[in-house]
Amino acid sequence: MDQSKDAKRNQDLAQQLAAQFIAMRPTPRNPVASSSAATHAPAAASNTNITQLAAQLSQLLGQGASTEKEQQPQGELFASTTGPFTSVPDPSIYEKEFTDVYLNVNASVLRFEDRELLDLASDQMPIDKFFEEAESMTMDYPDDSIDDIVVRRLLHWFKNDYFTWVNQPPCARCQAKTTATGAVAPSAQERQDGAGIVETYKCTQDGCLEITRFPRYGGASKILFQTRRGRCGEWANVRSATFTTVDSFGIR
Repeated sequence: MDQSKDAKRNQDLAQQLAAQFIAMRPTPRNPVASSSAATHAPAAASNTNITQLAAQLSQLLGQGASTEKEQQPQGELFASTTGPFTSVPDPSIYEKEFTDVYLNVNASVLRFEDRELLDLASDQMPIDKFFEEAESMTMDYPDDSIDDIVVRRLLHWFKNDYFTWVNQPPCARCQAKTTATGAVAPSAQERQDGAGIVETYKCTQDGCLEITRFPRYGGASKILFQTRRGRCGEWANVRSATFTTVDSFGIR
């Protein structure tokens, strides 16, 4: 009976976690989508609420593991167990690891639900232009909906017009080619903007030899929407934030 109650409590907590996450989705800007969202929107949520719920779930899982250990004789806890649990003394180690991974992944996803970040991304996106282009391209893509063609235009715009992929930045002084010289710690301002490390490049022009700093940002830093340049990490983060805003325009 106790196990049944614990399972029910775990299920309820999982449902609450899902509802809290859904509640953090941005409100659609599309009038029709906004009306629908207003009808079905769950209660407001916060990162703190989700963290607390996850902690409660982890605690319940830990209590369940403790109860099982008390019911089994010492030395027989893993007698019938196969897999990774056979090599550790306490399955709660895996429960904690799972919870930590879940919270880290959850935090990574929630970075792209930041309202200020999404507003910044959507303000720079010429969504009206995409819809106009899509209307004139329906004959070119007869099997695609208008929304599908809008996404095609968004992909083209992001890759060709909006974001610049940088392998080696040009010299900050004369725009000549540079060569990599290593990496240094970010300055206070660079760290505040979200940089984790700064690559350095030396100008190849004999009369210049300027050292150019190239901060690397591991998250969806707001400054990336000003510089609009980077490599794989910056590209992925800005693209993810940009594409997340598509949902707010009612595009499915």
